[in-house]
Amino acid sequence: MIESNDYELPPITQDQQGSTSEIAMRLNMAAQKEISKKFTLTKRTVYIVTALCLMLIVFITIITIVITKTQSHNTAPESGVKFMCAIAGVSPTKEECIQAGCSYNKTGNGKQYPKCFYPVGDFGYHVESVGHDGTLYLNWKGQQLHPTQINQLSVKVTEYSNKMLRVVIKDPKNKRYEVPIDIAPTQSSDLTNKMYKVSMSGIMEPFWIKITRISTNETIFDTRNTTLIFFDQLLELTSFLPSKRFYGMAERGAPFARSFDYVTMPLFAHDNYPSPIGQDINLYSSQPFYMMIEKSGDAHGVMIYNSNAMEVYLTPQPSVTVRALGGIFDMYFFSWPSTNGSN
Repeated sequence: MIESNDYELPPITQDQQGSTSEIAMRLNMAAQKEISKKFTLTKRTVYIVTALCLMLIVFITIITIVITKTQSHNTAPESGVKFMCAIAGVSPTKEECIQAGCSYNKTGNGKQYPKCFYPVGDFGYHVESVGHDGTLYLNWKGQQLHPTQINQLSVKVTEYSNKMLRVVIKDPKNKRYEVPIDIAPTQSSDLTNKMYKVSMSGIMEPFWIKITRISTNETIFDTRNTTLIFFDQLLELTSFLPSKRFYGMAERGAPFARSFDYVTMPLFAHDNYPSPIGQDINLYSSQPFYMMIEKSGDAHGVMIYNSNAMEVYLTPQPSVTVRALGGIFDMYFFSWPSTNGSN
């Protein structure tokens, strides 16, 4: 047995010293190469991750811009807009307003913020079913507003050409008066390059209809967040409009370009002599047609084919409300790229 304090390490020779130094140098070079390799790999990984992050940011930015532009055209009109409850009268009391089935706010201060207005939310006509031909069948939901209210309605859209379509809202069970002259085209023409797109609510949803110009994605007719009224002797339909460049509803003593300052225009043939501009009274005939110049400069026209006494109400939203004392809503829409309608 050898004790540790009696053992001596053998001396390192010169050859061994050289060999050891060479080994250490090689190990050092190998370590440096490994470190350099890992560093290069790390830099490459950082570059790849950075490039991917930049690509992701660009992609998200593009998607955000597209969505924002789409929403700017397709967002529903503000649900907070309140429309005067016409069925309660001109200046109803709180009791008269509530009895008519409408909502009352004592802080209302006139036409812009009416005290008595149609309820908002889950109220009004809802889509109950869709027929094989695309006809929507509506059912009233909520408190009935009037004893003569027609609770079931049908909505049918007919596309006649690339520029023309028809929307009919009526009682599907009982025949109501309609203008006895049929002006609808006898057959449909080419529909391969339509200028418009029609959208409507789905089953169980509150009824609305929206008509959009395809080329500009501009909405030209939009009944979302409004109330459709259909009594025996009162029909009411409201739509938001694309601009305030509204012309038509002729035969009255008023400027051809109509004002949106809460203006009511009666449409009832009256054997009256021409009145000075500004009196805004109905004259000898009734012409329920209007034309609008859209923000893009394109134009469209709408004819309400109803021979009952009517009135048209314009508000600054801008919006148009059409009221009729009977019949049905039979509307023809004409979409043009210019005001002359020939292009």
